[in-house]
Amino acid sequence: MFLIYLNILVLITKHTLGVCTVDNVRDSQGEISINQKYIYCRFENISSNFYPKIKSFFDYYNSDRLEWLEISNTDNRILSSVALGRLPVHDLRIHDANIHEIQPNAFSEVKNQITRLSLKNNKLSTVEDYYFEDLSLTDLDLSFNNITSIHEDSFLNSARNLETLILKNNFLSELPPRLFQHNHYWRLTHLDISFNKLVTFHDQIFFSLQSLVELRMNNNDLKYLDENIFSTNRKLNYLYINDNKLHSFDNLNLATSIIRLINASHNAIHFLNFSNNVDIETLDLSSNGINKNFSLANATISHLLLDNNNLESTHDTFFTYFPSLSDVSLANNKLKQLNPNLFNNIKRLTKLNLAKNYLRSNDLSNVPKLLNDLRLSSNNLTEITFQSLHGFKHLQVLHLDHNQIRKIALGSFKDLNQLTELYLSSNKFTVLDMGVFVGLNSLKYLDLSYNDLHQISGNIFYNLRALKVVNFSKTKVKYSNLEEILIHLPNVEQVGLADNDWACSRIVNIIHKFGKKVIDVGDYNITNVEGVACHYEEIVAKNSVSLNRSETTINIDRVVSKFDTIVVLLIFLNVMFGFILLLTGIYLSFKFISFISKSNTRNNYSITNYDQELEL
Repeated sequence: MFLIYLNILVLITKHTLGVCTVDNVRDSQGEISINQKYIYCRFENISSNFYPKIKSFFDYYNSDRLEWLEISNTDNRILSSVALGRLPVHDLRIHDANIHEIQPNAFSEVKNQITRLSLKNNKLSTVEDYYFEDLSLTDLDLSFNNITSIHEDSFLNSARNLETLILKNNFLSELPPRLFQHNHYWRLTHLDISFNKLVTFHDQIFFSLQSLVELRMNNNDLKYLDENIFSTNRKLNYLYINDNKLHSFDNLNLATSIIRLINASHNAIHFLNFSNNVDIETLDLSSNGINKNFSLANATISHLLLDNNNLESTHDTFFTYFPSLSDVSLANNKLKQLNPNLFNNIKRLTKLNLAKNYLRSNDLSNVPKLLNDLRLSSNNLTEITFQSLHGFKHLQVLHLDHNQIRKIALGSFKDLNQLTELYLSSNKFTVLDMGVFVGLNSLKYLDLSYNDLHQISGNIFYNLRALKVVNFSKTKVKYSNLEEILIHLPNVEQVGLADNDWACSRIVNIIHKFGKKVIDVGDYNITNVEGVACHYEEIVAKNSVSLNRSETTINIDRVVSKFDTIVVLLIFLNVMFGFILLLTGIYLSFKFISFISKSNTRNNYSITNYDQELEL
């Protein structure tokens, strides 16, 4: 009970007094920067005495070394100028502070200091024109609030220097038509209005944003976009319109002739036509319900994503107008066969993803030979014939996992001299024939997991000298087989052994005897060796290290066990024989006693008769 009261007291103290600390800035990789620091205040109310509390930090570290001031987990419904004071900071972040309203001139004392302002995760419902009137910002983040309306002059004073504006995860159903209609927004490069409730835009709303590089308007309720809405955004490189309700684009006018990414996935687009030829590096049209009648014109595309659609088949001209395609993904469709002429016009195709369809083994003959990455996971492949992969001399990555493959013909991989990764997991292999891996001289990664390979010879792997990782998880591979295999694979660094029901000592022996690492699968909640589940075995020979001696001991135990069984059986027969003899003895004894008794009775009767005769 005392501990409960103590915790409550600590919590109250924190909320009353607040906690401010100085910490090192970390980069995107988590590396610490010794010379860059920031102030982090939790449970600290933003009041008139806030700045005096943290002034010592600025005096000690020098404001130039302090990257930002972050205030969070507090309760300040109204933000005022009295509360902020004269904070000598360029980057101010007030998060989770329950701010509902910003008073006029709230930032007047810091207008010459703050250039980056973040007010995310608060309770702002509107953005008034006076909220940021004193500031000249480069970055403004108002995400994760309750904003339903924005005044058209809300960002006007900051417009000349504003580069990034984030309004995502609010409740905006519309934007004021003149929100960006001033020429002051010439520096804005990143605009994020995603995850709102926007239904449509004024056709000229983005006209003034001529420096815009990235526009995120995904996850709204957009059904229509005017064909000229992006006609002045000459520097637009990244356009996110995914997860809306868009149906088509007819003569979409893009001011830029080159754009790196258009993400239009998760819509209902069946027709996409550009007014002028556009060079698109990546076009994502996944999850649009696209079928073979889909139309796409006036675009030069390098990477085309058509995953998760309704494609059951394709006609000869489906890719005719896209000769520059280098990467096509048709994963998770309903393709039952590949049109023989489908890829004839694509001369630069190097990566093809056909995973999660219904393709059969004979469809491999219709796949382009110049690929360096081919993915056929989760199809209906049943075998790999001698001709299936003939001519794939540039192939580096091959996924054949999660199929029904029972046999790979000898010589199937003979042309795959450049292959570095081969995935054969979750098939129906039981035996791999000698010579099956001929040609795979550059192979570095081999996945044979989840196959029933209870019979496998180490000699099969004799030519895989470059192999670094091999996965035998859930293959029923035996220790004796693996020992033989690893002799032929001197450069292997990692071995997958999960789900093979091995004794822990055998896995340890693989690590120490061969110097290999096992692939960690995270089985740390049970008996394991480096994340691979295993079980203890009964050690008969004390201090036995050699597994061969251990196996010999196990064989001796089996012989002893058989001998003990015979002995027990003989003892049982002896006991039964003795018991039968005992019963026979008792029976004969009773018979003998009965006979004597009857004899005595007769004798007595005879004597009595004789006495009677004498008396007479």
